[in-house]
Amino acid sequence: MRTLFNWTSLAVLVFSQSAVADVRPPAVPNPIKDVTPYVEKDKTSVIAFYRFGCPACRMFHTSLSAWGKSLPKGISFQFYPVVEPGDGHDISNETMLGLQTFWVAERIGTPAQREAFAAEAYSLVQDEKQGSNRDRWFDALLSQGLSRQSIVTAWKAEIELGSARYERQAHYRPTNTPSLVICGKWMISPDSANGDPNLFAQLANGLVSQCADGMGITSRR
Repeated sequence: MRTLFNWTSLAVLVFSQSAVADVRPPAVPNPIKDVTPYVEKDKTSVIAFYRFGCPACRMFHTSLSAWGKSLPKGISFQFYPVVEPGDGHDISNETMLGLQTFWVAERIGTPAQREAFAAEAYSLVQDEKQGSNRDRWFDALLSQGLSRQSIVTAWKAEIELGSARYERQAHYRPTNTPSLVICGKWMISPDSANGDPNLFAQLANGLVSQCADGMGITSRR
């Protein structure tokens, strides 16, 4: 998992040696973070915040994609790349380019093309170390059979939408990737299950079921 923005200051606990015996064990932190929906449609969706430079995201991507397709009817699933600061910049080139090209693929690609693009994007960043190379990202889109003109048009549109994309991340404040925001009410990550993939899946399924029950949804896709 990759830690992202340090959204809150760290609290420092100071105690005297004489008081050590009276200190109680700290409460076990709640693995589920309560959040509020950014927009109305988030109440009926699962958002998967992730990053192409995150090895855990790469490991979970295929299973999360399949899981997203199995959610109850009425609950949608959406991958959502995050941005993070870079050296001397508000946003790193790698995460900015990952965000823009992802949404280009979402806008003009077929489901199969989007999946193939994601696989190449992980390799581009983690294996090739070309995450800051704009031309390489463009080539990753072209290699999926997308036309150059459609890519250029969609890319320009995504540049204009950039601030709106950042605002959703800023609202939920994911501190590591991958993180799931479920029905705009709860946010979890593999850390919520001590890194255990099976426990993470059980936790995610339990929260989705709770959300579906509240919506009166009983069937799966």
